[in-house]
Amino acid sequence: MARKSKKIVILYASAGHGHEKAARAVDAVCRTNPSWDVKLVDVLDLTAMGFGKHYRALYFFLIKKFPGVWGFFYGLTDLSWVYFFVKPLRRINNRFFANKLETFLKNEAPDVVISTHFLGSEATSHLKKTGRIKSSLITVITDYMPHAFWIDSHTDAYAVATSMTKESMKRRGVVEEKIFITGIPIESKFYAQLDKQQAMESLGLKSSLFTVLITSGGAGVGIADDLVKRLSIVEPRIQQLVVCGTNKLLFEDLRERFGQSSSIRLYGFVENINELMAASDVVVGKGGGLTITECLCVGRPMVLFGAVPGQETRNVEQAVKYGAAKAAKSINQAVQFVLNFRQNKQMTNDALAAIENLRQEGSAHKIVKLAMEL
Repeated sequence: MARKSKKIVILYASAGHGHEKAARAVDAVCRTNPSWDVKLVDVLDLTAMGFGKHYRALYFFLIKKFPGVWGFFYGLTDLSWVYFFVKPLRRINNRFFANKLETFLKNEAPDVVISTHFLGSEATSHLKKTGRIKSSLITVITDYMPHAFWIDSHTDAYAVATSMTKESMKRRGVVEEKIFITGIPIESKFYAQLDKQQAMESLGLKSSLFTVLITSGGAGVGIADDLVKRLSIVEPRIQQLVVCGTNKLLFEDLRERFGQSSSIRLYGFVENINELMAASDVVVGKGGGLTITECLCVGRPMVLFGAVPGQETRNVEQAVKYGAAKAAKSINQAVQFVLNFRQNKQMTNDALAAIENLRQEGSAHKIVKLAMEL
């Protein structure tokens, strides 16, 4: 049987929704070419002794219950002298628990591996280093600042969000020729530039009211309940769209209190977040790399609050540096920023100008094009 023109394996990890969403965006572009053999794989499904299940559970447990602990170890392992000792331990861990993943990659022998999670990148890089596969490896960094875990010696290309991301990679010793500013890949629907008025009509919203979208990430992590309650007291005339993700307890708590309110709309896990963003004047979120990128592409100012220490706080710092967002340190400050965007047109215009300079079009297409060129 003749081999298809390109064999591509896309790796992600279902610990946090961003890695998977980025991988699926790249996968969707790859599948537009029917001659390519494309496989989309959750690396946690190819681990031994329940490692993937426990890794996933521990990650969500820490960011929900002990985010400070997560942030501490995130920062600690990113120190060069600490990572010097962590790196060999990481290889031992991955060799033992990710053996099924390595076997899969050896059997598949893809032309290109595109990885949106560092576990997949490390395993692929090791196989390349030891000569067991000859695949090209593209690592897609799904945050605005990298961590030491993302960098592996046998990575052929890094797809990064911004010029600041690139500069950070260079300071970590990555040669410039390997770093490509593509933007973080997101679904094509976020580039559609939906009309705000039409989006509001489609959702049955009141076009006369200033509208704020409050998100908590796919897992519904954060302080959305306190924010909704406070905002409804301070300014009840603001229309709130509240996305609870998969957090059913949050959804039920808010429905019990605000289920009868005409100015507060509650949603669980949604597929039309792009439409909700288009209908909004400002988006309040935590600071996930994918959420920030989606807001940039839709063109909405952000108020970022309740970020998980570590990758999300770094994302927030970058969004604020570029002028695309405001970072709140308290519920009251988050509410005040929302009111400021409502009352101060210049503040909104400044944020929109920054967004226009920062947003990247067709990131997934750029990554696939890069894969074809390697």
